[in-house]
Amino acid sequence: MYLLFTQYLQLVEGLSPLRAGLWVLPGAALLVIASTASPILARRVRPGRLIAAGLVIQVIGYLMITQVDAAGGLPLLVAGFMVLYPAVAPSMALTADLVVGSVPPNKAGAASGLATTCSDLGISLGIAIIGSIGAAVYRARIDDTLPTGLPPEAAAAGRDSLDGAVTAAQTLPGELAAAVLAPARAAFTGGLTTAAVIAAVIAAGAAVLALRRLGHVPPTGGTPTP
Repeated sequence: MYLLFTQYLQLVEGLSPLRAGLWVLPGAALLVIASTASPILARRVRPGRLIAAGLVIQVIGYLMITQVDAAGGLPLLVAGFMVLYPAVAPSMALTADLVVGSVPPNKAGAASGLATTCSDLGISLGIAIIGSIGAAVYRARIDDTLPTGLPPEAAAAGRDSLDGAVTAAQTLPGELAAAVLAPARAAFTGGLTTAAVIAAVIAAGAAVLALRRLGHVPPTGGTPTP
């Protein structure tokens, strides 16, 4: 979702990389704060509940993003990102400790390596799957909305991706360029909101799983319950 978010800022809203980075900065700052606070909260609250709460907040952020449109959607998108991004912190900050703490000390290294591998695999799969869904929705929606009379190269680029449409529009006259950009940006936003819906469903399922599988884990330093 992060990649789709930054693409929206630069290709739909037309922001420079610097301005896009400044819009991302508040969410990143909140992530740092939440990542620092999560282990402290875990001394008083069961880690499973913290992780589940973070996932539920992620669902709220994703649902906010589902309401974004291609025109004037920047405030809502940034607000959704600021809700969503720091809510990732409990899972990031607590999962590795939970994995390492569940095995004998002589297996801590292997458990840590396994946790890191699973985390990297999950991130890679998430980028691939969510990005593929966004791209598929874009291509399904853009096919019938591009104007007629486009040069073949520009039409092919526009159908491939929003980045291709933006690049192709730079070679076209003003009115024709606008006729390419408007549907391309709408199609990309449709892909973004569809991906957000799917991500919200996944996060909701993960929240239920966290409560069921990690609910018995006590706060840090506590005694496990059966």
